[in-house]
Amino acid sequence: MKWSDFTYSDSDFYIPYDENQRAVRGYLLTTLGINLEEIPTILHEPFHYYEFRRPSKDTLYAQKVPLSDIVGTTHQDYGYMTVIETYMRLKRAYYHIKDGLVTRNKYFRMLKKPVHEQELPIILSQLNNGKYIVDGNGNHRVILYKIMMLSEIASKYPYANDDNYDLECMTFNDVRKKYWLNAMVHSTICY
Repeated sequence: MKWSDFTYSDSDFYIPYDENQRAVRGYLLTTLGINLEEIPTILHEPFHYYEFRRPSKDTLYAQKVPLSDIVGTTHQDYGYMTVIETYMRLKRAYYHIKDGLVTRNKYFRMLKKPVHEQELPIILSQLNNGKYIVDGNGNHRVILYKIMMLSEIASKYPYANDDNYDLECMTFNDVRKKYWLNAMVHSTICY
Protein backbone atom coordinates (compact mmCIF):
# COMPACT_ATOMS: atom_id res chain seq x y z
CA MET A 1 0.00 0.00 0.00
CA LYS A 2 1.22 3.50 -0.85
CA TRP A 3 1.41 6.32 1.69
CA SER A 4 -0.87 8.38 -0.57
CA ASP A 5 -3.57 5.69 -0.15
CA PHE A 6 -3.79 6.26 3.62
CA THR A 7 -6.55 8.61 4.66
CA TYR A 8 -9.45 9.10 7.00
CA SER A 9 -12.43 11.39 6.83
CA ASP A 10 -12.72 14.38 9.13
CA SER A 11 -15.88 12.81 10.54
CA ASP A 12 -13.77 9.84 11.73
CA PHE A 13 -11.48 12.01 13.84
CA TYR A 14 -11.26 15.55 15.11
CA ILE A 15 -8.10 16.75 13.36
CA PRO A 16 -8.20 17.45 9.63
CA TYR A 17 -6.03 15.12 7.59
CA ASP A 18 -5.01 17.39 4.76
CA GLU A 19 -2.05 17.49 2.36
CA ASN A 20 0.11 19.32 4.91
CA GLN A 21 -0.49 16.56 7.47
CA ARG A 22 0.27 13.90 4.84
CA ALA A 23 3.45 15.66 3.67
CA VAL A 24 4.93 16.21 7.13
CA ARG A 25 4.13 12.71 8.36
CA GLY A 26 5.40 11.26 5.08
CA TYR A 27 8.59 13.29 5.46
CA LEU A 28 9.31 11.60 8.80
CA LEU A 29 8.77 8.17 7.25
CA THR A 30 11.24 8.95 4.44
CA THR A 31 13.87 10.16 6.93
CA LEU A 32 13.43 6.79 8.65
CA GLY A 33 14.17 4.97 5.38
CA ILE A 34 10.62 4.10 4.35
CA ASN A 35 9.69 4.05 0.65
CA LEU A 36 6.35 5.87 0.50
CA GLU A 37 5.40 3.89 -2.59
CA GLU A 38 5.43 0.66 -0.60
CA ILE A 39 4.65 0.95 3.12
CA PRO A 40 6.15 -2.15 4.81
CA THR A 41 3.75 -4.69 6.26
CA ILE A 42 5.40 -4.44 9.68
CA LEU A 43 4.05 -0.88 10.07
CA HIS A 44 0.62 -2.51 10.15
CA GLU A 45 1.45 -4.06 13.53
CA PRO A 46 -1.74 -3.92 15.65
CA PHE A 47 -2.10 -1.39 18.47
CA HIS A 48 -4.94 -2.64 20.65
CA TYR A 49 -7.44 -0.87 22.87
CA TYR A 50 -7.96 -2.08 26.44
CA GLU A 51 -10.67 -0.91 28.77
CA PHE A 52 -9.48 -1.23 32.34
CA ARG A 53 -10.84 0.08 35.62
CA ARG A 54 -8.03 0.47 38.09
CA PRO A 55 -8.61 -0.22 41.78
CA SER A 56 -8.14 2.73 44.10
CA LYS A 57 -5.14 1.11 45.82
CA ASP A 58 -2.49 1.17 43.16
CA THR A 59 1.05 2.49 43.04
CA LEU A 60 3.44 3.39 40.26
CA TYR A 61 7.00 2.12 40.06
CA ALA A 62 9.86 2.84 37.66
CA GLN A 63 10.71 0.10 35.20
CA LYS A 64 12.72 -0.46 32.03
CA VAL A 65 10.34 -1.76 29.35
CA PRO A 66 11.14 -3.10 25.86
CA LEU A 67 9.22 -1.06 23.27
CA SER A 68 8.12 -4.18 21.40
CA ASP A 69 6.30 -5.29 24.58
CA ILE A 70 4.00 -2.24 24.47
CA VAL A 71 1.02 -3.50 22.48
CA GLY A 72 -1.83 -1.06 23.06
CA THR A 73 -3.49 1.71 25.01
CA THR A 74 -6.43 2.60 27.22
CA HIS A 75 -7.07 5.69 25.03
CA GLN A 76 -9.92 5.01 22.57
CA ASP A 77 -8.59 7.47 19.98
CA TYR A 78 -5.41 5.44 19.51
CA GLY A 79 -6.49 1.84 19.96
CA TYR A 80 -8.36 -0.58 17.69
CA MET A 81 -6.00 0.07 14.76
CA THR A 82 -2.52 -0.49 13.39
CA VAL A 83 0.58 1.48 14.34
CA ILE A 84 0.60 3.31 11.00
CA GLU A 85 -3.09 4.26 11.37
CA THR A 86 -2.50 5.45 14.93
CA TYR A 87 0.50 7.45 13.68
CA MET A 88 -1.79 9.25 11.22
CA ARG A 89 -4.10 10.30 14.08
CA LEU A 90 -1.60 11.62 16.60
CA LYS A 91 -2.88 15.09 17.38
CA ARG A 92 0.39 16.97 17.91
CA ALA A 93 2.73 14.82 15.80
CA TYR A 94 2.51 17.23 12.87
CA TYR A 95 3.95 20.08 14.97
CA HIS A 96 6.61 17.97 16.70
CA ILE A 97 7.85 16.55 13.38
CA LYS A 98 7.79 19.98 11.72
CA ASP A 99 9.82 21.44 14.61
CA GLY A 100 12.47 18.71 14.30
CA LEU A 101 11.66 17.17 17.69
CA VAL A 102 11.09 13.62 16.43
CA THR A 103 14.43 11.90 15.76
CA ARG A 104 15.89 8.60 16.93
CA ASN A 105 18.68 10.31 18.86
CA LYS A 106 16.29 12.64 20.68
CA TYR A 107 13.91 9.78 21.54
CA PHE A 108 16.75 7.49 22.67
CA ARG A 109 18.07 10.25 24.93
CA MET A 110 14.66 11.39 26.22
CA LEU A 111 12.98 8.02 26.85
CA LYS A 112 15.98 6.20 28.30
CA LYS A 113 16.56 8.75 31.05
CA PRO A 114 15.65 7.56 34.55
CA VAL A 115 11.99 8.45 35.17
CA HIS A 116 12.88 10.93 37.92
CA GLU A 117 14.83 12.92 35.29
CA GLN A 118 12.01 12.89 32.72
CA GLU A 119 9.69 15.86 32.52
CA LEU A 120 6.57 13.73 32.00
CA PRO A 121 7.23 9.97 32.23
CA ILE A 122 5.21 7.52 30.18
CA ILE A 123 2.69 5.60 32.28
CA LEU A 124 2.04 1.95 31.51
CA SER A 125 0.04 -0.97 32.85
CA GLN A 126 1.15 -4.56 32.54
CA LEU A 127 -1.16 -7.19 31.09
CA ASN A 128 -1.39 -10.71 32.51
CA ASN A 129 0.59 -11.97 29.46
CA GLY A 130 3.60 -9.80 30.38
CA LYS A 131 2.98 -7.19 27.67
CA TYR A 132 2.23 -3.52 28.42
CA ILE A 133 -0.27 -0.84 27.45
CA VAL A 134 -0.08 2.94 27.64
CA ASP A 135 -2.31 3.84 30.57
CA GLY A 136 -1.80 7.56 31.02
CA ASN A 137 0.85 9.84 29.55
CA GLY A 138 2.77 8.70 26.52
CA ASN A 139 0.63 7.60 23.57
CA HIS A 140 2.33 10.03 21.17
CA ARG A 141 5.85 9.17 22.28
CA VAL A 142 5.24 5.42 22.22
CA ILE A 143 3.69 5.46 18.73
CA LEU A 144 6.41 7.71 17.26
CA TYR A 145 9.08 5.53 18.90
CA LYS A 146 7.37 2.40 17.51
CA ILE A 147 7.36 3.97 14.03
CA MET A 148 11.12 4.46 14.41
CA MET A 149 11.74 0.87 15.55
CA LEU A 150 9.47 -0.73 12.94
CA SER A 151 10.99 1.44 10.20
CA GLU A 152 14.49 0.38 11.18
CA ILE A 153 13.46 -3.28 11.11
CA ALA A 154 11.81 -2.80 7.71
CA SER A 155 14.87 -1.02 6.30
CA LYS A 156 17.22 -3.72 7.52
CA TYR A 157 15.15 -6.87 6.88
CA PRO A 158 13.04 -7.38 3.71
CA TYR A 159 11.19 -10.15 5.63
CA ALA A 160 9.37 -7.33 7.49
CA ASN A 161 7.38 -6.71 4.32
CA ASP A 162 6.07 -10.27 4.09
CA ASP A 163 2.51 -10.92 5.22
CA ASN A 164 3.73 -13.63 7.59
CA TYR A 165 6.43 -11.59 9.39
CA ASP A 166 6.70 -12.07 13.16
CA LEU A 167 7.81 -9.10 15.27
CA GLU A 168 9.00 -11.55 17.93
CA CYS A 169 11.30 -13.23 15.37
CA MET A 170 14.86 -13.59 16.69
CA THR A 171 16.12 -12.07 13.43
CA PHE A 172 14.81 -8.69 14.57
CA ASN A 173 16.38 -8.88 18.06
CA ASP A 174 19.39 -6.71 17.13
CA VAL A 175 17.03 -3.81 16.40
CA ARG A 176 14.40 -4.57 19.04
CA LYS A 177 16.93 -4.64 21.90
CA LYS A 178 17.97 -1.03 21.11
CA TYR A 179 14.41 0.23 21.60
CA TRP A 180 13.45 0.37 25.25
CA LEU A 181 12.31 3.07 27.63
CA ASN A 182 12.05 3.90 31.28
CA ALA A 183 8.45 4.33 32.36
CA MET A 184 6.21 4.39 35.39
CA VAL A 185 4.24 1.14 35.61
CA HIS A 186 1.04 0.61 37.60
CA SER A 187 1.33 -2.12 40.24
CA THR A 188 -2.05 -3.65 39.32
CA ILE A 189 -1.97 -6.25 36.54
CA CYS A 190 -4.64 -5.85 33.83
CA TYR A 191 -6.64 -8.92 32.81
